[in-house]
Amino acid sequence: MENVRKRTFFKALLMTLLCIAFISFEGCKKDPDGEKPEVKAPDQIVGVEEAREMYNTYTDRRARLIQMYEDSLDGRDREYDQKQQQMQQDQAEVKKDSFDVARYGYYDYKTLKQYLDYIEQQAARANVEIATLRIYFSNYGDKETFEDGKPVVHPRQNSFILVPSTLQDKQDYAFYLRELSQDEVVPVLLNKKLEEIDPQGMGNTESGQQRAYASMIPYEFNSAAAPFQGNLSTFMNESQMVPPPH
Repeated sequence: MENVRKRTFFKALLMTLLCIAFISFEGCKKDPDGEKPEVKAPDQIVGVEEAREMYNTYTDRRARLIQMYEDSLDGRDREYDQKQQQMQQDQAEVKKDSFDVARYGYYDYKTLKQYLDYIEQQAARANVEIATLRIYFSNYGDKETFEDGKPVVHPRQNSFILVPSTLQDKQDYAFYLRELSQDEVVPVLLNKKLEEIDPQGMGNTESGQQRAYASMIPYEFNSAAAPFQGNLSTFMNESQMVPPPH
């Protein structure tokens, strides 16, 4: 009876050791250097200035119209009523070439996963913890190209931009990253309008000393002194909007 117990014990011990060895082998096989493979930026990543431009275009071309419409329901905006009547008259005359109004947009699942992995990787380089993921409403301008020459695929159509944020002293800020050197990356904090925040206007710490943000580097660079300086966008746009323009 005692021998049976010993054999059972040694069999269980052997199986446990084999399982541990197999798991260790598989782990080394998948990640021999102990490092994750580099995640490339999705093609849908857009530049900071481009994102800011689309945000401002939405403010100019959409936000006011929405506000005017909602105010008109409460009888506060006669200007909207007059414009609405004029628009209805114009639409009655030209109904053949109606503008396609976007109703929703989407990213394929793989692209979205790639984006999340990418911003986590880049944030880790700057020692920044991502707190939230904002969704900014945006609108493409009525033109063929952006300021940087990139084509505007859907002129005048609504879209949205994904923007990560981080917490600094219990305040939530959108951010992108700035590469100061090959090994040094810092966050650049933004206000709600995606504008860089003046470090002089960010208040004081609990100790009474002025905050020192490594992220708040002056926007103007000395390219000769710092050849690596450049912006790393964490914003994603260029989703598939439906219906597309014809």
